[in-house]
Amino acid sequence: YGLGGSWRVERDIADGASPSAAAAAQVQAMVEGLAARLKQNPEDVEGWSRLGRAYFVLQRYSDSAQAYHQANARNGGKDADMLAAEGEALAFAHQLDIPPQAATLFQRALQLSPDDGRALWYGGLAAAQAGDKDTARSDWTRLRQRELPDRMRDLLDRAIAQLDHPQTAETEAPPAAAASSSGAAPAAGATKLVLKINVAPALATQIQSGDTLFVFAKAASGPPMPLAVYRAPAGRFPVEVTLDDSMAMAPALRLSAFEHYLVTARISRSGQAQPQPGDLQGSAKLDRPSSAEAAANASEIVIDQVVR
Repeated sequence: YGLGGSWRVERDIADGASPSAAAAAQVQAMVEGLAARLKQNPEDVEGWSRLGRAYFVLQRYSDSAQAYHQANARNGGKDADMLAAEGEALAFAHQLDIPPQAATLFQRALQLSPDDGRALWYGGLAAAQAGDKDTARSDWTRLRQRELPDRMRDLLDRAIAQLDHPQTAETEAPPAAAASSSGAAPAAGATKLVLKINVAPALATQIQSGDTLFVFAKAASGPPMPLAVYRAPAGRFPVEVTLDDSMAMAPALRLSAFEHYLVTARISRSGQAQPQPGDLQGSAKLDRPSSAEAAANASEIVIDQVVR
């Protein structure tokens, strides 16, 4: 589970699902209370850590990173788990395009705790993105030697294979791929989703100049990391968008590795991927089509909700 989302918040976001509106409102009230208490007692390291975790659950990743930063600043940066948590929040705030600051945090965490699972995964991902295949392979191999669920082992195996044989990893059907109606699993490189993004008439007038359109697919049951992401200025609608394996944000986590998706289209006021009050969005559950279906038919996603 930790390969896709937070290494240790499975109890809070089961299978990558966002909290319900009622639960989110309750959590938000608790978070605001905790933040207010920390203003009165800013030296409470554990309080900052709890606030960072709560913000992460709410997908407020920049705020989560800042809260963890406050905790790390006050404990002298001597807690590997909190260093890795700050790095993870920064990574999610940058849509898994891991910034140098986050990579440094993972390195510091591994110096303190060489077997920290979260730091090994993200440290390897940061190295892979920087072209340092040796470090990525070393980190992921070390993580692979731990006792892990089968799904996580499969993800690591595919990630390591992509480092060693990138062309093969692009064209082989991954083990998780199910057979199509013809009995054969589609090639990984052929998977794509053609989408028609539209806006409900009641919300069309709320689109503003400078808004950003995000379209992303997640596994319907699996890690919360997006499998493909599209970003562009919000303009006229409807608009056609294609998501495919080239838009994956991490090795081995791509559309081809899963069969069922939750696809979300969001118009962001802030330009940030994480939802903010006032953003407009819509979602639909889609199945992986055959390449012929994908070429011929666009699935419609209607933006018909206001984020509260």
